[in-house]
Amino acid sequence: MDIGEVLKETGMEHAAITKINGGRDSSVWKVQWAGKEYALRMLPSKRSGQFLQEQKIMEWALEAGLPVPAVRLVKRCGESVIMLLDWAEGKTILEELILHPGRGESLGQSFGAAHAAIHKCAFPFELALNWIAPRSKEEEVISERIMLEGEEKALLHMDFHPLNVMTDGEKITAILDWTNCSVGDPRYDTARTYSIFKLVEGDVSKYGLDPAALHTFQHGWREGYEKESARSLVFPDLYTDWAGQRLADEWRGELPAEQLARIIQRIGASPSF
Repeated sequence: MDIGEVLKETGMEHAAITKINGGRDSSVWKVQWAGKEYALRMLPSKRSGQFLQEQKIMEWALEAGLPVPAVRLVKRCGESVIMLLDWAEGKTILEELILHPGRGESLGQSFGAAHAAIHKCAFPFELALNWIAPRSKEEEVISERIMLEGEEKALLHMDFHPLNVMTDGEKITAILDWTNCSVGDPRYDTARTYSIFKLVEGDVSKYGLDPAALHTFQHGWREGYEKESARSLVFPDLYTDWAGQRLADEWRGELPAEQLARIIQRIGASPSF
């Protein structure tokens, strides 16, 4: 459904809207209406289950004290489904890191502490959509080995990176995009974030990042995570293998095969921060 028709159906036909670029999963607009600002996300209606699950998770996370925008509405509109949520104040961690590369370590520490705070939450519900469920034979083999070794059960974000975390320059103001949220061992989530860093390292100029600032930021991530969780941030081979397989599945066809192979190789190497 056209965004104008969606706004009319939800009673916001006179709202001011701005299209937000960058979302890989859903279309996103900033909506200014009745003196307030919101984010409006839109998906095909056949994926309404995704938004309903995200709403349940985000409402619970907000009650648990995590910095999560309040969800105001999930509604089917013709062939689309929308989620309306409060607009998150501040800048993304990525924007802040680009503007202030000398603050990489302190930004990383805040980022790491927020990541660990998610993992301290024992989510009490079963999830109909579990993003870490195996998608290939390779992932299935790895997941079976992880289960044999025993694993913790915690809330996982599974897309925790500097574009999905907001800051006012001092503290974390919001954790966005809970699409991939799952329940499982926290090492899935930290390995996933680590794999995203390896993807970015392959082309830092594309993101406008200073390589030294990114390295310092990752060091801060480790420090902040370990301080908040009171345990070491480690990357066992099983989890980095899984993260590499998942990244390859997502980016196959979008990146040249040789470039993707180099990224997967970096994910499998021992962290140097």
